[in-house]
Parts: sequence; structure tokens; C-alpha cells
Amino acid sequence: MELWGANLSRARLTGANLRGADLIHANLSSAVLSWANLSSAVLIKAILIEAKLYGATLVETDLTDADLTGCHVYGISAWNLDLERTKQQNLVITAGGPTVTVDNIEVAQFIYLLLGNEKIRDDVVDVRRFAEQLRLGAPTRSRLSLCRPADGGAGGQDRQARRSEVHGVSFPPGLLAIADEVIE
Repeated sequence: MELWGANLSRARLTGANLRGADLIHANLSSAVLSWANLSSAVLIKAILIEAKLYGATLVETDLTDADLTGCHVYGISAWNLDLERTKQQNLVITAGGPTVTVDNIEVAQFIYLLLGNEKIRDDVVDVRRFAEQLRLGAPTRSRLSLCRPADGGAGGQDRQARRSEVHGVSFPPGLLAIADEVIE
């Protein structure tokens, strides 16, 4: 399917089969692509600003130079994406309730899993060790400052509590340490 340069802004494409579609330079800003199949689609330089991708399938999708700013990515299946120079800012990973955003579509599923599954978050995953294994990097002093008071007193705990309350979500310290972009 060739849709090169198509203006599909605000289009309602719920459940559309766009597998392998050529959407180079397409404008899909504010489009509703919920449950759409975008596997193997080519979205080079496509504009997807504030597109709704709830439950969409993106497997081996080429998003080189695309703009995903403000996309709603709750429930997506994203595997082996080409994200070279892709603009990824304020990706919404929640549906209803407090809005949580990340700046990396590949990390979105992982962060949501930790936020939404208390058993995994608290009992199974030692987030810091797991991050090192995934080569996300060990928590740095600046990232740990998000979780700990600089003076060792209650100030940092109050700061962390305020940050968590702003979004109505309780974040474990390890998650804040490795994914400080979750709370902007």
C-alpha cells in the first residue's frame, strides 16, 4: 500500500491493516491508529504528533526521522523498531488516571510493566541490578539524588513524595534512579 506523503491528520484508522505500507512523509498527526497493524510499515519522516496508537502493533516498523511527540502508546506491541533520529518526547504510556510520559518508545512497555504490576515491581525485579544487566547503566549520583536527600535528612524524602503525588503514582526508588525521564 503506497501512501507516500499522504495527509491523514486526524484520520480514524482504528484496526487498519497497514502492514508493509509506505507512509514516507505521511502526516498522521492526531490520527487514531488504535489496534492498527503497522508491522513492517515504512514511516520515514512521518509526522505522528499526538497520534493515538493504543494497542497498535509495530513490529520491524521503520520510524527513521519520524516525529512521535506526544503519541499515546499505551498497550502497543513494539519490537525491533528502526528509530534512528526519531523524535520521541512525552510519549503517554497510561490510559486514564495519572498521565505518565517517557521519551523512548522501546522503554515505554518496560516502564509501564513496572508501574502497573506491583508483584514484578516490588518482589521480583531488583531494578538497579536489572538496569545494569540491560546496559541501561548503573544509577549515577545525579539520578540517585532524585531519590535521596542531599543532606541525608527528610528533605529528599519530601521531594520524592511530592514528585510521586504530582502524578498520583508511587514510584520505587530504583525506578526513579534509572528512569528519571518518567516523571518530567
